Amino acid sequence: MREYYYLTGLKDSPYDLTMADALHLGACCTLNVYAFIEQVALMESRDTGTRVKQAGMYLRILGETLTTIEKGLSKGRQQEVFVRRAILDTRHKAPIGFGNPFAGERRESIAVDLYEDVPEYRFHLLHEVIPVPQIGPEDLLCLVDDLESLVNQGLIKRRADDTGTAASDQPAAEHQDYPPQLRALMVAWRTHWGNADPDDRTTCPKKSDVVDWLIERGFSAKNADAGATIIKPQWARDKGL
Repeated sequence: MREYYYLTGLKDSPYDLTMADALHLGACCTLNVYAFIEQVALMESRDTGTRVKQAGMYLRILGETLTTIEKGLSKGRQQEVFVRRAILDTRHKAPIGFGNPFAGERRESIAVDLYEDVPEYRFHLLHEVIPVPQIGPEDLLCLVDDLESLVNQGLIKRRADDTGTAASDQPAAEHQDYPPQLRALMVAWRTHWGNADPDDRTTCPKKSDVVDWLIERGFSAKNADAGATIIKPQWARDKGL
């Protein structure tokens, strides 16, 4: 099962969504859009001021940055832009491998600023300049779980010729017959519990986070509380999580 699609590859996905559409949804903060930062980057937590240097990570790109990319594409340009502010989502695990380089910060989302690191002796061979990372349209991707959430909200549709879904082994026609809140619960389980490790409590979601997620998708507070309980795995209940 696919975990994500690059925006440039959405034409081959089961979703009736173009790259331009996804980019616009990201610019409007309706769809989370990420980019892989391969080179070493200097990041600072906006909450604690802690600075770390990290390479090989996925960052959630802010709407303001995506808006700049969107404007460039609308004018026929595909220039790269600097990523000076972003969000580090720590709840995702392999194969995306977001990770959390900020020791002691256990939040699911960490707002970060990215800086250029210029050593005092810039010509010293042992101290290289670390630039602010740059990204272009080809670097952007979105998660299947987030796309499924938009389908459940009726904001996007699957392609008419799709014979299956990215979120289920059920045929598309049968899946479409599910009540919207049942589909939302399926996505909620994959989003919050799908990668949880029974031996690592830090990978398990807080019930309040699951409740908030469901409320954002149209559940009443009462139904969201019940839904968060329903989707909790038995092993998590046995452990008192």
